[in-house]
Amino acid sequence: MQTFRDKPALAIGLLVVALVVVFLSWFLFLRTPEPSVEPVTPPPPTQPNPNEGREQLL
Repeated sequence: MQTFRDKPALAIGLLVVALVVVFLSWFLFLRTPEPSVEPVTPPPPTQPNPNEGREQLL
């Protein structure tokens, strides 16, 4: 304690370092990560077969 009374800049510096460490730990570990969503590609559209309708007409 006597050291901090003799050097108040040291106490303020340690306080700033402690606040930075708390902020960085919150920022890196406690925030929720963004969900990783893989893009889904729809299947290609199926084109109707032009010969299917003609068989039923006959």
